[in-house]
Amino acid sequence: MKKWFLFLIVLLVGSVGWYGFVSSGFLSYDTEIELVSQTSPSVFLDSDKLNNVVLVFKSNQNLKNHILQSSCDTKTEFLDSYKSLHFFKVTYLDPSCSNPNLTLKKGEDIIVHTLFQINLVNKSTLFNFLVDYPDSHLQEVNKLYARDIQKNAIYSNYSWDSMWKYFSYLKWQRKLYEAEYKKELVDYILQWRWEKYLIPVPGYHISDHAGRLPNAPRWYRAWYTDGIHHWWDIYAPLWADTVALDDGLIVRIVRWFEFEDLWNINRWPELSKMDKLKNLDILRWNQVWLKTTKWDVVFYSHLRDVSDDIQEGDMVTSGTYLGSVWVSWVPEVWYDDYHLHFAVQTNPYNLSKVWSYTFDDYMEWDWLYRWESADHIIDHKHEVFSH
Repeated sequence: MKKWFLFLIVLLVGSVGWYGFVSSGFLSYDTEIELVSQTSPSVFLDSDKLNNVVLVFKSNQNLKNHILQSSCDTKTEFLDSYKSLHFFKVTYLDPSCSNPNLTLKKGEDIIVHTLFQINLVNKSTLFNFLVDYPDSHLQEVNKLYARDIQKNAIYSNYSWDSMWKYFSYLKWQRKLYEAEYKKELVDYILQWRWEKYLIPVPGYHISDHAGRLPNAPRWYRAWYTDGIHHWWDIYAPLWADTVALDDGLIVRIVRWFEFEDLWNINRWPELSKMDKLKNLDILRWNQVWLKTTKWDVVFYSHLRDVSDDIQEGDMVTSGTYLGSVWVSWVPEVWYDDYHLHFAVQTNPYNLSKVWSYTFDDYMEWDWLYRWESADHIIDHKHEVFSH
């Protein structure tokens, strides 16, 4: 099996990080209690079916009065006991939980030896991972999910009278539900990849002026940036709405940029490529970066403000309000034309970087139609945008 495929499966199943403190309380070092099984290593926080996990502890003690302790909002149910096995169900009530630590607790006593981690998953974390793959990879993954669904379909309506007797069946049902969850997300991404982008300022159009298209020269700032216009421009009135041009994930937001921040531009004589890209990033002012279903990252730049309703890590749908139009602010040139700058950075398919891209990486991606002529861009933009 190919290395990339093994890597994909491992990350989709889940990963384990470092332990951290769960909460304050009295510590008990009871080594007679051991976690021996669980229905899944993961909890899917935004799914009513999968926002819980059944855990099995082994102990000769009576654990009926114990609970699972987390710093997140959770609910513990004691389900059953059989000989030395004790079954608990813990449900996560907070879809924004980020602390994976769980431990048994009795009264105020935290049983340190039972500390473990659960993999916390939601659609945004899986989306951020899956969307970096081309269609061919996702189609292969979908075949695996479809096979798991078919294999475990007999457990879809399974119910139990005795937890200890049918626990293994419950684990197979869980595999079915997780495969359905993941396949639904992959299907969604593949479907949206056939859709064109919306114009991100409703009611207006992308400029066809050669100086406002990608690759137009910007010689006046070439000594501290790359001197190239990466973006498309849409002229619109001040405060005009800008919207998500595709379904996707908000990966970065810059708010409250001030004119004085332009003095943070690095103007040393010897600048690296990244130095120049970071200078260009300053010139973008208030920004929203949207990672789309098309595996691009779109930079919305020069925004007057950014919507209070969006945060980094949010999944948004096409047409969601992101911010309002403003004007470019560049030290050398005082612009007075209101417009949206937006760059479409195209994914290079570096499989070794999946789920580990940084902001610097995104800035180094080529922009859409890099090196193409203005005539070519004008003639082909209808292939990308819906109008």
